[in-house]
Amino acid sequence: MAVVFCQGLSDPADVLRRVLIRFDPLRRAPEATDLPHLQDTAKTVLHNKQALVVLDNIEPELPIGSVTMPLYAAGVALLLTSRQALPLSAVPAEASRALDLLTPQEALDIFASALGRADASALNPSERASAEHIVQALGYHTLAVHLAGAYAAAEGRDLATLASELSTPMGGLELASDESMPETVRRSFTHSLETLSPEAQRLFAGLAAFATPEFGRQAALALGSALGQARPESSLHTLMARALIGASTNGEMESASERERLRLHPLLWALAQEIYHGWPPSDQNFAALTVARYLATYAEAHQTDYAELAADEANLTGALEWAHAHDQPMLVADLAHGMRKFWEARGRNREAVDYLAWGVAAA
Repeated sequence: MAVVFCQGLSDPADVLRRVLIRFDPLRRAPEATDLPHLQDTAKTVLHNKQALVVLDNIEPELPIGSVTMPLYAAGVALLLTSRQALPLSAVPAEASRALDLLTPQEALDIFASALGRADASALNPSERASAEHIVQALGYHTLAVHLAGAYAAAEGRDLATLASELSTPMGGLELASDESMPETVRRSFTHSLETLSPEAQRLFAGLAAFATPEFGRQAALALGSALGQARPESSLHTLMARALIGASTNGEMESASERERLRLHPLLWALAQEIYHGWPPSDQNFAALTVARYLATYAEAHQTDYAELAADEANLTGALEWAHAHDQPMLVADLAHGMRKFWEARGRNREAVDYLAWGVAAA
């Protein structure tokens, strides 16, 4: 199975390349870089394989038919998600499903679960009445309902009072209004963030210094320490208890590595970036420098641990690009040196050509 997150991707050759990397035993990139040759490679490599390819959050600018055509020809199963209708050439009408919002009962169950109950049947009549008002006020939006429940549980809020607050039209954060940040989510953000400690709020925003919404737990703690927090573990625990950060463990990684993974929902990632970019430039640079230094040390320590480097590849290259753009030659050299064996072993020829040249010049 290959899962490719397509948010921000508009080049079909890049998407196919990411799919093919997943099916190589050593996670090497294909030698071909142009679309026609990648399409031929996909047909050959995936022919008659029992495989599933998931393309998640497809952008309108991505000519998705150029990606699905060779995959269909190879006979693999496809699951595509997008916020817009996809062309019939990519997804036949009979294979398309429009997903609605949660039903009121589903929303109640999610809210109750985030509150710490088994499901909505565990709510008493008074709690259920208030919960019904809350999920309705939040438009049955999954993330908003989940955040509101986690917030109510963490703060021990009276549900009737919370229902009244969430019904206030002006209760949301002052964020740019667009369809990717629904008003209902803004309201749940207000209650999730404004009652956090200043340390937890700052760590949440500082996580936008990473190049992606997924990163290692130790890296996040190192960032918190650099931001002056005496107990960054406490801030991180609070963010996780509020459901602002999700946690998982990558079983393919060694115990001494960043196998404890943290991830922000895309909407929460957008919010963290919004707040982060409101920081003074000196504060942003300090946070990014902290992350780059941590990742440079990590890459040096795991030069031949390819699974470990693969989990943070985008963060590592993002840090290298930041260091290059901000005149940090020591970091550029260290990051390129730490990643050079990984790029060779995984066939990252494009990265090796570009980034190793930066590393040589920096050294």
